[in-house]
Formats: sequence, structure tokens, C-alpha cells
Amino acid sequence: MKFQQQLEQCLTSGGVFLTSGGEGERNVMTMGWGMTGVMWGKPVFLAPVRTTRHTFDLIQKTGCYAVCIPKSDRKKELAVCGSKSGRDTDKFALTGLKALPCRQIDAPAVADCLVIECKVAYQTTLEKSALPADIRERWYQKNDLHTLMIGEIVDEYEL
Repeated sequence: MKFQQQLEQCLTSGGVFLTSGGEGERNVMTMGWGMTGVMWGKPVFLAPVRTTRHTFDLIQKTGCYAVCIPKSDRKKELAVCGSKSGRDTDKFALTGLKALPCRQIDAPAVADCLVIECKVAYQTTLEKSALPADIRERWYQKNDLHTLMIGEIVDEYEL
């Protein structure tokens, strides 16, 4: 993975952008959790997305997503994208983020970012009863569980 160091730094200090949706409908959200690795002999990015999120619905439609790692301070934009719903707000327009087409997948990329394009290879929704009590109580009081989207990394580049 080309951008491992930058990814880890952003995930622990404010987040990254996760983009989804095709030409007709697009979305960008803030993601503070995720990880890279190797599965089935392929590089992957695991993106946890709550089933209640608009992003979840768009990924279900397109089967892909992009992780966009800011190259400069984007705390304000990350805050907005983490607090508004894409169901009723065009977060690209609201924040002034510039959307560019991804190279290999049907999703937007955020300009001035390091981009990791992913095609969903597998997904599974967390089972609340299988989680330790402290995690259930802190993160899943509303039962809005994450689905773990394991995406094969199909392209990485800088915009």
C-alpha cells in the first residue's frame, strides 16, 4: 500500500474522506476507522460503514468506494462531512470540495488528496451479541451496526 503512513496519520488525527456513488448521485463522508492488509492474495482496505448511512446504500448500488486522504488541513470539511447526511445535502457543494472522477471505479475522488480506489470483494455486518460489552455500550447503543466492507485496492494515486 503506497499511502500507509499518511493513512494511519489521518485516521488517528481527524479522519479521511470516503466517497461513493456514481455520476447521478454521489456522496462523501468522514471516516475515522479503517485498515489495510492482504486477503486472498490481494491488497485490501477494510472500511466500516454503518448500515444507516447514505454511503452504505450507494456502495450497495455501485460495489465500490474510494478512500481520499487529505494532503493538507481539511479539518473543517471533515467536520461537515462527518455531521451532515448526504441523503439531503450535497456535501461537495456545501464544503467546496472538488469532486473528480476516479480512474478505475464509479465513484468520485476528492481533489488534493491521495486516493485509494476499492471494489468490494466481501462484506459482513457486525453481530452485536458477539462484541464485548464495553464496545457494545460505547459504540452501538442505537443498534446502528457497521458493515465491514472489504475492498480490493484496484488503484492508488495522488490528485
